[in-house]
Amino acid sequence: MKQGGVRGDMRYFEAITADLVWQEAVSDLIGYPEHRSVGRNGMTYEALSCVLKIKDPRQRWILSRRPPYNPAFGLVDFVWMITGNNESRVLNYWNPALPHYAGSENVYHGAYGFRLRNEFGLDQIKRSYQILSNAPQTRQVILQIWKPEKDLPASDGQPVSMDIPCNVMSLLKLRDGRLHWSQIMRSNDIMRGLPYNIIQFTMLQEAMAGWLGAEPGDYIHLSDSLHVYEKDLSEFSCVPTQPKSSAREPFSLSYEESNVLFRRIYDDLAQVSSGKKAEDELWEVFGRDSRRNMGRGELIRDMMVVIGSDAARRQNYTNLAYHLVDSCVDLNLKMASYAWLEYWEGKNERH
Repeated sequence: MKQGGVRGDMRYFEAITADLVWQEAVSDLIGYPEHRSVGRNGMTYEALSCVLKIKDPRQRWILSRRPPYNPAFGLVDFVWMITGNNESRVLNYWNPALPHYAGSENVYHGAYGFRLRNEFGLDQIKRSYQILSNAPQTRQVILQIWKPEKDLPASDGQPVSMDIPCNVMSLLKLRDGRLHWSQIMRSNDIMRGLPYNIIQFTMLQEAMAGWLGAEPGDYIHLSDSLHVYEKDLSEFSCVPTQPKSSAREPFSLSYEESNVLFRRIYDDLAQVSSGKKAEDELWEVFGRDSRRNMGRGELIRDMMVVIGSDAARRQNYTNLAYHLVDSCVDLNLKMASYAWLEYWEGKNERH
């Protein structure tokens, strides 16, 4: 099921999966742009006041973008975020092009996790979990990312950093055993940024729902400027892809267990990104059935094999890269990961 179109002055797209919502939004934006305006990298097609509603945020994978995106980077970004980090090195290993967009500093100015867990003098993720545990009907849980004194442009209109947060805040509601999540964006590139934003915040939504003993509810993505760069229209396209029927066990670790686990995973990612590793070292860190990953649950084990597959690809262990992805339980994540591997294999053959 998918629903969408213009409602008054607002564009609205709704479907069960992220991929179906993304397809509808791409078609509308390219076919009926509201504005043509100048962005920092050239002319854009732009639509204001867009709402994208994903009914099952666990089906978060964008399968229809061509060329395919890298789900491993989105998952590393989530780990980077939930552990409150802002150092750039680990993130750049899984996306070497990132400094072109966010700058070449040792830390990223607008790092979402650092803003959520450290920037404002309190751990907003921990506090939100505590509040919802004790007052599940509250309407006062807001995760704040934007910081005016750091993020507003200079008085002459010039940006103060290359890495200004696109995500502004999150609004959380716990209703009837489901955690609903509204993500507010000031600016959103539908081809380059949106697929990864969906991974970041639906993963955080699912983790927090698990801490609360709840199910993930609707994920509502409000973009004040949904756009695509004209120069990217020759590079990116939408080729509708049918998602597979797929199910896995829900995320069920406690808040305390998750904190320890994600810190350990981030430490592993930092080690792997520091230099060449042997195949058996990568298997021990990322293998689904390695001693390190036994008992961590299907979401974490899927996350590790996909991240590990991309690490193996980067270190030219092609067989290991495919072997790791092949053990993924989430069939749509597996499809997205295979597409990424095959894209790079084809790119290497052409060169």
